[in-house]
Amino acid sequence: KKTIALLTLPALLLTSSLSFANSDSSNGHSWGGDKYSEEGGHKNSAKYAAKKLKKMSKKLDLNKDQEAQLKTLFEARQVTRESGMQARKALHESIRNLDPKAADYTTKLAAVKQQAGAQAQSKIDSMMSMRASLQEILSADQYQKMQEMMDKRSKKNKHRS
Repeated sequence: KKTIALLTLPALLLTSSLSFANSDSSNGHSWGGDKYSEEGGHKNSAKYAAKKLKKMSKKLDLNKDQEAQLKTLFEARQVTRESGMQARKALHESIRNLDPKAADYTTKLAAVKQQAGAQAQSKIDSMMSMRASLQEILSADQYQKMQEMMDKRSKKNKHRS
């Protein structure tokens, strides 16, 4: 029993020191590394948008004019999404900073609720604007096919979770 303990202890120490060294090299977290930019957006978002546009073009048989319009739409959407991310971060920070014991708690809580409501309305407006723009750019058949592709993707992602 003493031999096993003497052999196990150095192995445990080596394993723990290696795992600590590995966790230290990942900048505090291991889920994304260097994947996201300072602004919070994905560093390769332009690359992903181009890939998505190429796939849509192939599957929906888009013409060059439609491709150009969609590219412009996706670029504008990216800017909107990034500003939305910043607004959500600010909202979450406001929620974290609420102190139920503070004298002005109800006032601050009401302000945070109003901010959350405005963000929800803005998100819905953005989604509906995107839908309307897509319906203007795509033909009825192309739009229907895109909806089917999105439904299929949605079902696929539901099975993953």
